[in-house]
Amino acid sequence: MNRVLKISILIIMPALIAGMIIFSLKNSELEKLNFNQSKQTINISVTESLFYSSLNSPEENNSFDYHTKGSILPHHDLAGEMMADYFSNLKNSQEVKTFIIIGPNHQDVGLAPVITADVSWNTPMGELQNNSAVQSLVHESYVSNDYQNIVSEHSVQVLMPYISNYFPQADVIPLAINSKLTKQEAHDLGLRLASLIDDRTVLINSLDFSHYLPSDQTAMKDAETELLIRNKEFDQLWTLGNDHIDSPYSLLVFLYCMEELNSYEVEVLDHRNSAHFLGDRVEISTSYLTINFH
Repeated sequence: MNRVLKISILIIMPALIAGMIIFSLKNSELEKLNFNQSKQTINISVTESLFYSSLNSPEENNSFDYHTKGSILPHHDLAGEMMADYFSNLKNSQEVKTFIIIGPNHQDVGLAPVITADVSWNTPMGELQNNSAVQSLVHESYVSNDYQNIVSEHSVQVLMPYISNYFPQADVIPLAINSKLTKQEAHDLGLRLASLIDDRTVLINSLDFSHYLPSDQTAMKDAETELLIRNKEFDQLWTLGNDHIDSPYSLLVFLYCMEELNSYEVEVLDHRNSAHFLGDRVEISTSYLTINFH
């Protein structure tokens, strides 16, 4: 009887193990399928008078004389000239296959501190697809697939038409970050993103600087922020409010990534204020900087 039992076990066990492996693989594939089945298209509109006129501003032959790993850009359509200048110069400088975009979650809502979505982005200049690495990021405990909340986040969306115009073959990884992100999670995400960046990937921090101050008072705040960035004063940057920047959380993720990549040579390309575009002193203004890291 014991001999029969042993033979039965020897026959049954391999089948059980194989079944468990197949079940595990099917579950893994099902998770991927469920993520991909939620894929939708986000239609992005532009303020036509601002967007199309901004495309006429760059000088055609300008370029950077180094390889850009990351950049800080504004996310206000009023500053479209700054975005167009940057992407035009980048196009003349290097090939980019993937843009990772991190910016503030302005409503401070979502299923996790960092939200994304497996979507395509339909812009007036063409459609952009998400990079498949989006799928791997949602396995981090502080990242969630959240179409409902990212669909209206302009810090991510405002850059898409420019990317589609200047880099129509590129794909994107969009991430919106709220105030619930801890500093340790910011550090971990910065390192995680660094592992995704190669010579054809650029990380963009979609960030506006000083808010809600008279336009003639913002320069001092911007100078303070720039100095903290250059000196890697991460603890102080983490505590900044809207009078300096609108998202210390996304900024720290960006800076941790640049530090990990040893790409911390900082060049300020442009610095303007909403008063520059409106043509007069503004009581409640926003300031914008374009900064390259290489």
